Amino acid sequence: LQLLKEPAIGLAFSLMLLSVTEALKRRRSWLWPALLFTAGLAIVLAMRGTLLLFVLVLMGFVGTLFLKQKSHILLVLAGLLALLAPWAQEFTTQTLDTEFITESITLNTVISAKLQSGEVDVGGVVGRVSGTYLDLPFAAKLILFFVPTLMQVMLPFDFWSTAFLDEHFSAFFSRNLNPLWYLFVAAWVLYSLFNARQINEPLLRRFLLAGCIFYAMIAVIYGGAIPRYAAPSLIFVYPAIGYWWDRSRREPRVRIRVQKFFRNYYACMLVLLLPYLILNLARTI
Repeated sequence: LQLLKEPAIGLAFSLMLLSVTEALKRRRSWLWPALLFTAGLAIVLAMRGTLLLFVLVLMGFVGTLFLKQKSHILLVLAGLLALLAPWAQEFTTQTLDTEFITESITLNTVISAKLQSGEVDVGGVVGRVSGTYLDLPFAAKLILFFVPTLMQVMLPFDFWSTAFLDEHFSAFFSRNLNPLWYLFVAAWVLYSLFNARQINEPLLRRFLLAGCIFYAMIAVIYGGAIPRYAAPSLIFVYPAIGYWWDRSRREPRVRIRVQKFFRNYYACMLVLLLPYLILNLARTI
């Protein structure tokens, strides 16, 4: 079920990204972007209600662009959200109301249940940090948002998992991609975020900021212990990565900056990795 659900949610975020881009960048009627947005929104509402928060974050960043260029489309999208919410309720066991938002977000009931059920190892670093973080008042959780966010960045996949040997080969790709994340994707995300002001395209910049903020929000909601819940937000970060990658290939100055950043990034990763390896080696001796 999970293998079917996660790609569908990724598709939903991709459709919303495409719909906003089509609405703002192309001189077409509002009908096609509205249909794309409707499809993406319907999937989100039916499959994972907490991700509805991203729509609000996204509208907060791109809403001003709509108001300047095509305010009528913003009204259409807001109307679709109001119309689809009751309909989506028929396809989910969750009640999308203020009580659901309170329990899922401020009280962190989802991650608390996973900790109690054993889905997250309470004996490891993740379990201990998440358990301590979840006991804090919600205001303190917001102030310390960087703690679960950093943990979420460090634990996107289970690199040492052998579950694919007993389950299905497809499980390998959903659990064992740490090297790809650490050496490439995470580095580009950080570079794009640190250089967000130098992105000449306003829409790309707003997509990047919306994706990163929602990534941190998911970390706060779930204590950083369920990184896959934050994966869809990266879809709005990838266009900025493509922007910088393209510029690094065409512009020597940008290429030099990128290479310097990656060297520093790998050096920091090595400095952080060595104590971890030494501690693990000491435990085995």
